[in-house]
Amino acid sequence: MELKITGFVKELMDEQSGQSSHGDWRKREFILTTEGDYPKQICMVQWGDNIDKVIIGVGEKITASIDISSREYNDRWYTDVKAWKVELEARPSAATENKVQASIGTSETAKVGMAGDRAPALAVIYQAVQEMRDIESQSKTQIRQQRKIGSGGKGHFRVNATVWLASAQAAVWFERCDLDQAYALGKMDWAEHARELLDDEGVLLDRNKTRVLKIGLDVVEFTN
Repeated sequence: MELKITGFVKELMDEQSGQSSHGDWRKREFILTTEGDYPKQICMVQWGDNIDKVIIGVGEKITASIDISSREYNDRWYTDVKAWKVELEARPSAATENKVQASIGTSETAKVGMAGDRAPALAVIYQAVQEMRDIESQSKTQIRQQRKIGSGGKGHFRVNATVWLASAQAAVWFERCDLDQAYALGKMDWAEHARELLDDEGVLLDRNKTRVLKIGLDVVEFTN
């Protein structure tokens, strides 16, 4: 049975290469964000000539045909998701773009021409904003429990989404939309969510996430 997964390319890793007993090898990993009400982040890997068959970029919507395999090493099991075929998908609809624009406060000037290459990036930003704001249906106790490092649930997604929106990785997506990242963060009330995470003792943030949030707050305050 052929397994396929559709989603948006969130991040592309640097290509790696080397030599083994079987000869030269090349691989490249990328992060795919799946669609649906509960999107997942999946790390996939392309090997050898499969890297060159279809050139993918950050923000592209793709369907990947995959093989899943696990291996044991030092009494621990590791799972690889190998993308042996990648197909580019059609762009999102105008209705999706309109929801994104409303969510991030896009100006009328910035909206011009968004039906083309900007659409995939807009869809990914929109998904992150929705995850950042997804707190209405949970009590404060539930949110604190889910935000702890290593836990799952919507609270965990909210922390990661809030940090990601202010990160250098997200800057690539804002650039594809011709949007100023700091301006967009101000329009989506990102600073309010960031301060809440930093002030909440129930949220366990590592050093890097704390640094991203604090730098983001400084930039947003200066810009807006």
